[in-house]
Amino acid sequence: MTRESARLTKLVQTILDVSQLDAGKLSLNLGPVAVMPLLQRSVNVLFPHKERPVIWQTTYHLPPLWADETYAEEIVRNLLHNAQKYSPP
Repeated sequence: MTRESARLTKLVQTILDVSQLDAGKLSLNLGPVAVMPLLQRSVNVLFPHKERPVIWQTTYHLPPLWADETYAEEIVRNLLHNAQKYSPP
């Protein structure tokens, strides 16, 4: 029940965010975002028990993103979740 409640809460928040975006009222906190820490946090949240190894194929000297860190992390988590769900081991 806890997991389902969290999923529904996230769904409602996403709907509210899209509604605010459509209305031009979504508030973004733009700033520099370090890429590798964001990627590592996202992997640690989605794969806490390391059931699927993640192989990094990038340089560790990536320049920071100019983004809203919260939404950028949500995008990365969605991409990782889809990769986990729809790709072979």
